[in-house]
Amino acid sequence: MNEQWEKECAELRGELTALRVRLSDLEAATANSGIRFRNFARGLFSKRLVVVLLPILTLIAVSRAIYGEGTGDPLFIDSKGDVGIGTNTPQGFQVVLPESSKPSTPLPGVTIAGGLEGNASIELRNNGSGTPYIDFAQDKAADYNARIRLTAPGQLAFEGADVALGSNPILFSSIWRASTENSPNNAEISNDVSGYKSLMIVGNKSKDGKTRRVSVYDRLEVNGPLSAYDTEVNGSLKEKDVSGYLDVPLGFETLRMVRGTVTARGVKSGDGYVVKIVGEGLYDITFLTPFASSPSASVTQVFDGGGQGGDTRDNAIIVSLAADRMRVKTGAGDGRAQNRDFSFVVMGPRNVSAAVGVAHRVNQ
Repeated sequence: MNEQWEKECAELRGELTALRVRLSDLEAATANSGIRFRNFARGLFSKRLVVVLLPILTLIAVSRAIYGEGTGDPLFIDSKGDVGIGTNTPQGFQVVLPESSKPSTPLPGVTIAGGLEGNASIELRNNGSGTPYIDFAQDKAADYNARIRLTAPGQLAFEGADVALGSNPILFSSIWRASTENSPNNAEISNDVSGYKSLMIVGNKSKDGKTRRVSVYDRLEVNGPLSAYDTEVNGSLKEKDVSGYLDVPLGFETLRMVRGTVTARGVKSGDGYVVKIVGEGLYDITFLTPFASSPSASVTQVFDGGGQGGDTRDNAIIVSLAADRMRVKTGAGDGRAQNRDFSFVVMGPRNVSAAVGVAHRVNQ
C-alpha cells in the first residue's frame, strides 16, 4: 500500500508541476503578444481547470509534510481514516510521543505525552484560576452525565454521577441507591441528605445472600453516643479507661458501672475499686475514678453453703454512698455486725472530663 501511495503522489506532483509551468507560459504569452479569442479561450479553460484542481493537487502533493503513509510524519492519516501523532500505525486516534516532549515549563492547556518512552500522561492545566474538568455524556442533549473536576488544589470531585469501584463494586453515592439489592456482592457508602439524612455504610450479602455485613478489625472508636438496633455482640461491648472501668451507656444518661465481689477477709474480684476492712463487718470501697455525682448502688450478702445454708436475716447494707466511695456493713441473722462475703453493683453518671483526660493520656 505504501509503494502505491508513493507512486500516486509522485505522479500528482509531476502533473502539478506541469500545470504550473503551463500556467506561467500562458500568462507570459498573453501579456507579451496579445493573443486573440481562440488562444484566450483555450487559456481561460486551462485556468479554470487549474483553479479547480490546483488546491486539491497542492493539498495532496504537499501533504507529506503533514499527512501520509510514511515514517517520520508528525501527523499521519491512513486509508481507513485512523489518525496518529508520532506513529504511522495508529489504532483509531492515537498519540505516541516521548515523555521528554512535555514542555520543560508547564503551560496552560491540554498536554499529551509519554508512552513511547517514560510515563503516558494527559494533563489539563489552567492559567492560575478556574477548575479544569473532563466531561462524559451518553447523548448530545445533555451538557454532561458525569464530570471529573479539580475544584481546588488537591481536591478532585466527581459530579453528576455516583462512583462505583472494583469488579464487585462498592458504590459511593450522594443519595441512597440500595445497590446491595442489585447483587449480593455489591456494597455502598452513601452520604444521604434527603431520605435517611445520614452517612450510610452498607456491606455485601456474599456470606449468606441475606445479611449485609460490615466488619471492623482490631479497634473501632466512637466519639459520642452509640445507638444499636437489633444488634448481636459476640464478646463484650465496652469502653475501658486505664483504671479498668467498664463504661456502659444506658437509658437517658451516659452511665458507668462498677461491680465486685468481696470475701469476708477483704479479697476482691472485679476492677475499678479497692476495698479495706475498717471494722467488724464494715468495708470501705473506694472507686478509682469518681462518678460525676452520687451513684446508685445495690449490695447483697453471699452465703455459700452448698446451696442449703444461709439465713434470710443475714444481710448486707449500704452505710454511706458518695461519688468516690461506698461503705458496706454485713451482719449475722441476729443483727450483729460480722465479716461476711458480699457482692455489689454501682452505677452512676460518667465523669466526662475525667474520661476525656484518660483517653488523651492513652492516645499519647
